[in-house]
Amino acid sequence: MGQNRPTSFMMKNKTLDLTKGNTITVLRYFVLPILLGSLIQQLYVTADAVIVGQFVGKNGLAADAMAPALTTFTAQNIGAGKYDRVKKGVFVGTAMSTICCVMISIVLFFGTPIMGKWFLTFSDAGVIVPLASGYMRLLAPFFFFYAIAEALSGACSSMGDTLKPMVVTLTCMCVLRIVGIIFIFPLHHTMECIAFIYIASWAVTAVAFVLMFVIRLRMLEIKKNKKREFVF
Repeated sequence: MGQNRPTSFMMKNKTLDLTKGNTITVLRYFVLPILLGSLIQQLYVTADAVIVGQFVGKNGLAADAMAPALTTFTAQNIGAGKYDRVKKGVFVGTAMSTICCVMISIVLFFGTPIMGKWFLTFSDAGVIVPLASGYMRLLAPFFFFYAIAEALSGACSSMGDTLKPMVVTLTCMCVLRIVGIIFIFPLHHTMECIAFIYIASWAVTAVAFVLMFVIRLRMLEIKKNKKREFVF
């Protein structure tokens, strides 16, 4: 008898079905990974702010703003079975986030030598601004990876499984950086090395979420087609 307890809220492929099962249990499975993922996200955003300074925060704001919007948009359209609209909406949202981030990156790439002086005393500016400018010119051309990763993480989290996006974020944004700092940084001991470790983590995360979104969307389309075949 114990083997027949209802577990209908979990589908055979372990995708969470929010339309079935006990409400409290379903929400617990759905919300806890989001909370943990948000905590991890805030930790690495804080690390970004400490290392890069006030400049990276502006890019992070542009990228982060799209993620919750795409989460809601994607979830509602999946619920309505409008997968073409999901695909189009995520593409447009990711493009908007990326374009915004690129525009800010251009400003930072060329404007850091000028803007840096606004936040420093005259005595410090002569030493710190050239270092910040060089560091920003390494990072700025690659901020678009961060925008793509943030936008698609929101979209993937709304597709029924919040655990895997959390694991991707934890692995690529945190573990990859820690590994780089432990094993690569000791070989070079330069700020450029730190910058490239961050760039690599953004790029790997972006690629991982692109693949995850494409695979999940394809699985949803296959599921929809099977339902149509069953009806007919």
